[in-house]
Amino acid sequence: MSKTLDKFIYAGSIDPTTACSANLYLVDLSFKPPKVISFGVKGACTEFHWASWSKSRSVIAIKKNVKFVYENGKLTPPAKNLQLIKSIEPTHVGEGLDEKALSVFSDELALPEK
Repeated sequence: MSKTLDKFIYAGSIDPTTACSANLYLVDLSFKPPKVISFGVKGACTEFHWASWSKSRSVIAIKKNVKFVYENGKLTPPAKNLQLIKSIEPTHVGEGLDEKALSVFSDELALPEK
């Protein structure tokens, strides 16, 4: 959680193909209504490693420093490139998947109506 206790990261359910979380969730209570963003790496384990929180720009690292940037209510995934692929341990790639099947994602979730 952030130092101001308004941002939290939660792990999602376990993906049976990788035996780890399929995604993480960023919950930002500083917005009205709160923002909930699902993020991670499709086709590989999504493991939270660390976060650096600041008022204007935060960095959230998963899987050996695969860094997402959170700024102005938007979570930006890193660009898919060779360095990113090398950051994702091959042993965490699900059966039958290779680096072409890996993709980083971040999707804002719609909250249910009252």
